Amino acid sequence: MKKALRAQLSAKRLALTPGDWQQRSLMICERIVASPQWKQWQKIALYQSFRNEVDLSPLLRLSPAKDYYFPKIDAGAKTMSFHKLLDGKFEKNSWGLEEPDGGGETLVPDALTLIIVPALAFDRQGHRLGYGKGFYDRFLADRPIPTLGVCFSEFLLEKLPVESHDVPVQKIISERESLSL
Repeated sequence: MKKALRAQLSAKRLALTPGDWQQRSLMICERIVASPQWKQWQKIALYQSFRNEVDLSPLLRLSPAKDYYFPKIDAGAKTMSFHKLLDGKFEKNSWGLEEPDGGGETLVPDALTLIIVPALAFDRQGHRLGYGKGFYDRFLADRPIPTLGVCFSEFLLEKLPVESHDVPVQKIISERESLSL
C-alpha cells in the first residue's frame, strides 16, 4: 500500500511547475518564520530539497542569524546525523540527495533545536510518508526534539498508513495552513 502511494504522490509532486514550486515553497518558509515559536529555536535542522520537496533555502535568507544543519546519511550503519552548514558546499550521495561534506559541527539537539522533516505527504495526525528508508524515524526515536513537517497543501492528507516505528511530527505547515498536534 505504501509503495503504490509513494509512486502516486511522487509523480504528483514532480508535476509541479518550477514557478509554482518556488512560490509555494517561499510561502511556507514565510509562514515558518512568522510562527510564534520560531524565535525560540536557534539550531534548525533542515534538508536540501529533493524531487520537488518544499525548498527551505529561503529560510537562510529570511532568518540568517540561525544556525542551520543538514542531514548526512551513513547508509551502512543506517543512521543520519546533521552537520552545520559552513561554506554552502554539498555533495550528492548514492541516492542523489545533497548532503553537507561533513566538515561542519555535528548537531547535538537541545531545547533550542527544531527538526524540519520532509515527506511525500503528512496526515492530520502528524504521520508522514517518506521514501521508506526510515532515517528520520530512527533519528527521532526516543529524542524529545520539536519537529515540524512541511508539505504543499495537496500532500496534507486525512490519513496515511502507519507502522509501529513511525514517529509523527508535532506541527505541520503548508502554504495554506498550520497544524499543531
